[in-house]
Amino acid sequence: MTKINSLLLTFSLITMFASCNAQNSDNAKSYYSDTAIFKIDTTINNVLIDGKQFSVKVLRDKFDEHLERFTENDEPNFEQSPMTVILTNGNDGKIIYIKKFDFEPNDYPSLKYSFYKGQLQNLNDNGRLYLMLNKGYGGSGSQSIRYYINFNENKINFSELFTSSGELSYIVYNKNDNEIIVLDGIWNMKENETHFASHRYTITKYTYRNNGYDKKVIGQTKFKYSSLDEEKPIAEILIDIKTKEPLLLKGINLTDYK
Repeated sequence: MTKINSLLLTFSLITMFASCNAQNSDNAKSYYSDTAIFKIDTTINNVLIDGKQFSVKVLRDKFDEHLERFTENDEPNFEQSPMTVILTNGNDGKIIYIKKFDFEPNDYPSLKYSFYKGQLQNLNDNGRLYLMLNKGYGGSGSQSIRYYINFNENKINFSELFTSSGELSYIVYNKNDNEIIVLDGIWNMKENETHFASHRYTITKYTYRNNGYDKKVIGQTKFKYSSLDEEKPIAEILIDIKTKEPLLLKGINLTDYK
């Protein structure tokens, strides 16, 4: 069997299991360590998720399913190629979880990402881990997808939180790490609103319970408020909303969010 055919067979077998827990076989570990197939984009050690220590690695495909190389003008970042997130045990290096992010037909051509921890500043701090994916064209027009990653009953749970416009959606986290408020801007084309104009917002609250988030749409603002493109912090926009429309955010202590 030629090396190309061998790689194709391995690729097919591995991608069958590219989003699951406990991929601990030597073949999987060897495959995802092959720098001829993947670019190792990011490695983050000592990441605490619900009291358990992990290492997080992000890989970028160098070849598509036909073993054709992604365009050289995408190097060295490979932002136009699929990415794979791998979580390994912080103690013995065993693969615990694999998640593949591919492009859909007619999808945005660029895929960027970042990991973070709510209000916490350091990924070494204990708590849920969040992943933000941004798909876009490099200019106006994008999509933001948020995931949360927790560790429960001895396994990783990797779940989508919400999908929204990457341009007019803003998120704040409660200091207790169990509540999230999202503002989704309503872009009114009939009124010729520009990207940087004030907008009405849909307000959604997510509450963490039973190892998942419950979603509650609080409502829509009657008035328009600043766009964050004007560099006004979201905390100040929320205060403006509570001042003008107090019933929308009734019972929510905004000082706990940032």
